[in-house]
Formats: sequence, C-alpha cells, structure tokens
Amino acid sequence: MKAGPQRLRGIVKRFDTEKSFGFIGVKGGRDVFFHISAAGDSDTANFFPGERVVFERGEDKRGRVCATYVRLAE
Repeated sequence: MKAGPQRLRGIVKRFDTEKSFGFIGVKGGRDVFFHISAAGDSDTANFFPGERVVFERGEDKRGRVCATYVRLAE
C-alpha cells in the first residue's frame, strides 16, 4: 500500500495581496513559494504573516519546489 502525500507545516513569512503569492517558512529548511491558487476552494482569500499553515510539497511548471494544497493549520 502506497502512502499518501506528506503534509508539511510552516508559517507564512510574507504574502503579496496584489500579486497573490507568498512564502512559507519551514523549520530547518528554505522558504517555500506558494500562489493563492494553491489554496484551492479554501475560504481564505489572503494569507497573513505569522499564520500557521499545512501544505504539500510540489513542483511548478519549471520544476521548482513550491507549496500545493495550502490550508490554515487547525
């Protein structure tokens, strides 16, 4: 049986509301880029610095690491 995607935790470091993208800080790693479209149908229209989030690690069209399925942590 194959395990599902790993859910990672981080904190929003910054979010540009005009350009709809930001960066998530992860413990012991580099900041991870995310676009608001990675929030899917989440009720969250914007993210704010300091908010705790969970996400999956993915790649963009150019093969760069980015966050996908970004959600506020409970």
